[in-house]
Amino acid sequence: TKSFKTSKRIGMQTSVSEIIFQKNKPLKSLTTIGIGGESRYFTEVKSVEEMQRVLVQCRDSSLKYMVLGKGSNVLFDDRGYAGLII
Repeated sequence: TKSFKTSKRIGMQTSVSEIIFQKNKPLKSLTTIGIGGESRYFTEVKSVEEMQRVLVQCRDSSLKYMVLGKGSNVLFDDRGYAGLII
C-alpha cells in the first residue's frame, strides 16, 4: 500500500504530527474473519487531537468514515469501502 500525507491528498494541515493515510488498504487484514475488499483510505490515530483533526477533515471534505476497533464481529463487503477507515 502507498502512504501519503494528508496535506498533499485531502488538504489537511498538520501541525504537531503528520497523519499518514494509506490508499487501497485491504480490509481483510483488519478483521478477525479475514474477508473484505479494499478501503479507499485508511489511517491510524495516536491521540485525541489526531482523531479530532481527521474527523474535521472528513466533515469538511464530505468524506464518509468508519471508526474500527479491533476488527472482531465486523464484515466488510468484497467490493470494499469507498471512504476512510480509522
